[in-house]
Amino acid sequence: MTEVDTLLAAVADSTGCAATIWSEDPRTGQVVASTPGSNARRAIPMSADVLLSLGTVREVALPDGTYQVAPVPGAHRSWLAVGPAPDGRADIVRTTVLMAGVIGRHLQAMLEVEHAARELAERYEEINLLYTISEILGQTVSLEDTARTILREVTETIGARTGAILVHDSATDTLPGAAVLPGDSGALQPIPADDPDSISAHVFRNRTPLIVAEGEMTCDAESPYRRGAMLSVPIMWTSPTGAMPLGVVNLSDRRSKQPFSAGDLKLVAAIATQIGTAIQNARLVRASLSQQRLLQEMQLAHDLQMKLLPRPGALAPIADVAARVIPAESVGGDFYHLFRLPGDRAGFMLGDVSSHGYRAALIMALAMSASAIH
Repeated sequence: MTEVDTLLAAVADSTGCAATIWSEDPRTGQVVASTPGSNARRAIPMSADVLLSLGTVREVALPDGTYQVAPVPGAHRSWLAVGPAPDGRADIVRTTVLMAGVIGRHLQAMLEVEHAARELAERYEEINLLYTISEILGQTVSLEDTARTILREVTETIGARTGAILVHDSATDTLPGAAVLPGDSGALQPIPADDPDSISAHVFRNRTPLIVAEGEMTCDAESPYRRGAMLSVPIMWTSPTGAMPLGVVNLSDRRSKQPFSAGDLKLVAAIATQIGTAIQNARLVRASLSQQRLLQEMQLAHDLQMKLLPRPGALAPIADVAARVIPAESVGGDFYHLFRLPGDRAGFMLGDVSSHGYRAALIMALAMSASAIH
């Protein structure tokens, strides 16, 4: 027995009358009465609109007697009915009004619990997907591997057969494919960011998600992963200076044949935010690795440049030489050269190429080679 059934039983004990909940059947529009502790339901020969017009507690005459009926607050087209009873019993009227409010609060609480349970059950796969993506982002730094894995998880959860993740290339101002299902992203044609026919370009430029029906905004470059309607969401990255678009997530060809919903849009938008984080992390890692390689190469260039300079002992015993070269950067344009000349003479040349860095270092090497020949 539920708490509402217990309350109805208490009303029946205190009034000596049956207490029932009348409610409108949404399928038939009939008003039906439910009996506490059983599945019995009987139709009331009265429409819901008539009961609504009665206002607060009213006497309702039925073939089996007179009932006191009060609307249940918060419940959709539901009433508390106490009876049959003699007309005008004040205690029954007061009890009906009081218990209608109490039962209304219990019914509302039950509805909220049922709604929360149903919502949690419906969103379980989506919540699980978000956890899965978080684990993926924590384990990989390769943008291509991350995009492919995330796209596979998203299409499975949403129930789409095809999809693509496009990442903006600022050098060409296009949207090349980072991942596509099915197929190979390398075979995708990059989409110009200003393409007027492309859904992806439109979503990227306007930074707003879009659900496009079949036959609308067709674009040849999107045909490898579009089958009918398509859901497209921008990949955003929020920085201290504001939000910026990084790409687009596209999904199409739903297995259930049901249209994409606002809930699907919201879920993919949340995932797109995580993809934006993955893109930025991958770019930072690549930039860090490139910087590290550049530093190593510049150190090697510095060592090579120092080896090009002659050893100070090259003029012994004609002359005692000491030399020290400190480039402004890893490499530079400062150099010296030592020469053995006829007649036990020593030659010395000092040079400073304008500017510094690897360009000056190249000119310095050419100047030393030319001087050695002459």
